[in-house]
Amino acid sequence: ERDHHLKFAIFLQIIELIEKCWDRDPEQRPSFAEIVKDFIDDKYDYFDFHLINEDAFDEYIELL
Repeated sequence: ERDHHLKFAIFLQIIELIEKCWDRDPEQRPSFAEIVKDFIDDKYDYFDFHLINEDAFDEYIELL
């Protein structure tokens, strides 16, 4: 059941991001840099590290 809640929370985060990206006002839409920063700052809200190797993720982010 915990996995279900985690997947649902991630799903909600993605929906919120999509809604921001499709805002009617282009000035309210996040830039790519803002999206990446949000992914990094809130990585546990966006990614399931039971499925993704967190060390590999962090190493990849270092390359950005």
